[in-house]
Amino acid sequence: MISKDQNAEHYRHGAFSDFLQSKNEVSDDEVTAIFNLEDNGPDKCDLHENRVLELIRSGILDDEQFESISRYPEVLERPIQKRYLRERLLRKIYRHSVTECFEEIKKCKDAQVQRFVLTRNDIELEHVNWLATNGINKKVRNISLQLLNSRRFRG
Repeated sequence: MISKDQNAEHYRHGAFSDFLQSKNEVSDDEVTAIFNLEDNGPDKCDLHENRVLELIRSGILDDEQFESISRYPEVLERPIQKRYLRERLLRKIYRHSVTECFEEIKKCKDAQVQRFVLTRNDIELEHVNWLATNGINKKVRNISLQLLNSRRFRG
């Protein structure tokens, strides 16, 4: 297939995404290499931020690797920080419970985290009530209200 897309960065981004999708795990050396990878393309378009976001999104980092990437300064800067903190909290909810993490869930003010919590089997009435009133957006509040009206929470 021949494309008329003249933006070389799209092909580089696609190739990197394909690389991550082909992996079930990455070594620590590969993680370091990804963070050290520089763009030398003729378009001078730096894809570093996109690569880090894709790495976080990919789900192939084990917990130790995931925690270790916080040593890179760019992980603690926007917009990477938001995605990193979201993934960190989601991992914590998986390992523990909604109840154990609910104060963090309230503080994070992240719609994706709140929508994820609404799908969990371990969500409790007090959580749903809080989200129905304080959810970050209308969608979260509406889903919470629907859940409150469901057989599960109607009493």
